[in-house]
This record gives sequence, C-alpha cells and structure tokens, in this order.
Amino acid sequence: MTLPKVKTPSDLTSEERREFFEKRGSPDTTPFKEKPGYKYLLQSEDIKSWVETQTLPIFLDIGAGMGRFLMAESEKHPDRSYVGIDPDYQCVKKNITKLDNRERRDVALKNCRFFYGSVYHFFEQLEPKSIDLAYVNYPDPWFKKRHIKRRLVTEKFFNTIHPLLKDHSKVFVQTDIDDYADFILDEFENLKGFDINLKAIDQFEDLAGTLYQEKAVTKDHNRHCFLLQKQ
Repeated sequence: MTLPKVKTPSDLTSEERREFFEKRGSPDTTPFKEKPGYKYLLQSEDIKSWVETQTLPIFLDIGAGMGRFLMAESEKHPDRSYVGIDPDYQCVKKNITKLDNRERRDVALKNCRFFYGSVYHFFEQLEPKSIDLAYVNYPDPWFKKRHIKRRLVTEKFFNTIHPLLKDHSKVFVQTDIDDYADFILDEFENLKGFDINLKAIDQFEDLAGTLYQEKAVTKDHNRHCFLLQKQ
C-alpha cells in the first residue's frame, strides 16, 4: 500500500501556505537549507538574540512579497536593520537568492533579512519596545467573503504590534483596494493607543515603490495611505 505524500510548506499553494501558518506556530525552514542565501533567513529560534544584538533601529516590512520595496529601502538606509516577513515560500526563496546574488556581485545588503512564516509568530519572539517602524504595503485584500477573516490589517494586528513598538514609533499602511480601505477604517473605530493620520500620502512619497503600487497606477486605482503613531 502506497501512503499519500505528506505536504510540506514548499508543496503548498500560496493560499494553503497562509492557512498552514495560521494553524501552526514555528515555521519549517528545512526546504531552504540547500538554497543560496540561506544565511539571510532569520530563524525563529534566533529572533530574540538577533534583536538583542542589533545596534541599528529595526524596521519591518510585513508581507514583503518579492522584496522590491525592502531591498530598495535597505540600500538607501544602511544605518537601519530591515526584516521582511512573508508566509509565501516562493517569495522568500527568491528573496534570499537575490541577496546571495548581490553578495556575489559585491553589493551585499548586510542590513537585510527575511523571515518565513506568520507575522504573529514573529511577534511572539519579540520583547516589548523592540520595533522602530513597520510597513504594511498593499496587503492581500482577500476579496472573497469567506476569506475576509484572513485580512492582515485589523484591530487585532495593531493591538498585537502596539506593545512591541518603541515609544512614538510609526506603522505605515497602504492599499489600492477601496473596499479594503473601508474595512481598515472600520477596524480603526475602536483602536486605542495610536494617533492615526487617515490621509498620509505625503508621508509616503519618499519611500521606495512596490510592484503592487506600480500595478495600481497602471490600473488607475486609488491610493489609500494610513499612518499610525504609537502614543
């Protein structure tokens, strides 16, 4: 009798991966071990010690995708330490390979790392007041009604990240989906502990662009920019 193959994270579709990491805590990084750039992968068990040894301010790119924004910002600001967080195996694999290729060309980004897994699991490894700033750029809108519960930008998300932010630290959020923007506004209704700028597009102008931002411009979508500052 042939037993069915047990799926690992690398075998799952993007949607299955997200479900996988919602149900499980520590991610399995075994599939990355033989990949170029493995050293640029921040391991779950190393997060606490890594944070403790950082002398640079820590900036998070939550839902880093293909890493375009994160790497551009890392290159512009070598005086900051950046971590891209994403539950998509393919995205993280390509990103650490890009970092390895940069190193081979002598243009290494020594201030850039990636974490594979749920942002909530990442948060669980942090001590209070660890984060200097966080970006959430064009998060997955999860259009289907049954999937709305998977949306990242919620009151729960901000309540979770709040104690992890240093005093007066900021969270940048942007989306081109009108429905998601309305959803975010509803999530802000009862949110405490933040000063919220609902029309903060001028604060985003000096930031690197993202792939989805480029697509949004092509489709003539509205750009909704929110800036939250910890009180």
